[in-house]
Amino acid sequence: MTTGQMMTDSQNGSLSTSMTTKQNVFAYSIDQINDGIALLTHPDHLPLAIPLTFLPSGVKEGDLMIFSFNLAPRQKQEEIKNQVSALLQKQAQDDDGGDFSI
Repeated sequence: MTTGQMMTDSQNGSLSTSMTTKQNVFAYSIDQINDGIALLTHPDHLPLAIPLTFLPSGVKEGDLMIFSFNLAPRQKQEEIKNQVSALLQKQAQDDDGGDFSI
């Protein structure tokens, strides 16, 4: 689209156009599902390998998936960064530096 951008309507999931946001909606087809991984394809983009648990239950090969990517608000990004940092610090504190066995 050149004059508008595709967006999903949150009420019914349909596609509509908007003049104010960057295009962030993509349609991928589920090409195959193996070992809990779905391989999604799009004619203009590289294939995506996504864990099946990330997708709605009941999806099958041939289904069309609509993805929308949105930037998290800056405050939320900072919250997540702080949570990850705290987890990494806790792991470092709990690590005695020794070998481990499985």
